[in-house]
Amino acid sequence: ILSLLLGFAEKNPGLARVLGGDVLTGETARLRQRVHQLFERLETQLKQVLREAELREGWRTSITASAAANLLIAQAEGRISQYVRSDFKRLPTEYWEDQWTLLSGQLFRNASQPA
Repeated sequence: ILSLLLGFAEKNPGLARVLGGDVLTGETARLRQRVHQLFERLETQLKQVLREAELREGWRTSITASAAANLLIAQAEGRISQYVRSDFKRLPTEYWEDQWTLLSGQLFRNASQPA
């Protein structure tokens, strides 16, 4: 989910600007609310995926699913903001694979392992 979001932002700089909360001419409160809803839905979806991974795959997060989903969404939002702030020079997917390896290694454990 996060890789898709970051790849989408990278290929659509104008929408990345909107997702990053950058002020646009004529921006309305409705647009800001829609972006907020999008990130809330993504976070909810991540929570669901994390819970399903525990049930189906035997993997659980080292923190609650809610806290893990929030951490992951914050990471994605930060990368998109960094992309916009760098005037689209620092790609949101730059170093993502290495960072995901680190994050997932710390975040996930087999359910049979002690907490």
